[in-house]
Amino acid sequence: MRAEKTPLVTVMLPCYNAERTLRRALASLVAQTYGNWECIFVDDGSTDGSRSLVESVCDPRIEALSFPRNRGRGAARQLALSRVRGKYLALLDADDWIYPWKLERQVRLMEEIPSLAALGSAMAIIDERGDLVGVRPQTSRSRPMAVRGPFAPLDALRISFATSLIQAKFAREAGFEEGFQRSEDGDFLRRVLACRYYASLHEATYVYSWCESANLESILEGMRYRELSIVKYRHACPVRSRVRRLQCLTKSALYRLSFWAGIGRRLVQVRCSKPSEADRRDFALARQTVNEICARVFH
Repeated sequence: MRAEKTPLVTVMLPCYNAERTLRRALASLVAQTYGNWECIFVDDGSTDGSRSLVESVCDPRIEALSFPRNRGRGAARQLALSRVRGKYLALLDADDWIYPWKLERQVRLMEEIPSLAALGSAMAIIDERGDLVGVRPQTSRSRPMAVRGPFAPLDALRISFATSLIQAKFAREAGFEEGFQRSEDGDFLRRVLACRYYASLHEATYVYSWCESANLESILEGMRYRELSIVKYRHACPVRSRVRRLQCLTKSALYRLSFWAGIGRRLVQVRCSKPSEADRRDFALARQTVNEICARVFH
């Protein structure tokens, strides 16, 4: 796709002390086959060399912002959102990376189906060594793309925030809760998708490190903020909000018990499917391409 004839995509990249993984995240962005993008990088009060690392990348499409102290995910994402100029908003976390063809494929489909508020995909899950250990699907293997909606306030979110390409006009209307340290993504998506259609691809386009999510403290913190998000709908949806809060409490108790029993990390992994041969081929090709770009950019 020729950049001058394609819509601008703004990529939101918040970061907090992620110098170790940030190189690959940035390389995966530079490696995109879709050239018409801008990146709003927000250093959320890091005390390592994250900001300097970004500034060493000689790419005018990357804008670096920062907070003098750590304010949390919600505030960092909202700052990035305030600078979005693109028609579409993409997400990238500093400890993850994306396949080189992600933006190109998603933009093409969003342009073909303008009624979609967002388009997500499956997620490739890697371990501490960076190896593929699972895939978190959003559709069945028999459905290359599943269109869903219109979305109701407390419906189950059958789309991954991280993998999504979102119409920026809806993202601006929704905004992020600046006080949310976790679960700001789901809270935001509920407002973006309200009464709208969305879709998910069966193929993976985003690589997620599950190491952090396998930590009990972070899981429980996420559940607490998810409850706060659900409480917002207690007047509009009194019965469903109570049911959703009960589900959060039940899941929290289950995670506590599983970690106490020493099987907590396995419980997190259960959410993944075994990678197919096609998944492994795509991942290997994407990783090779990103590694080559990483070596060139950070020589």
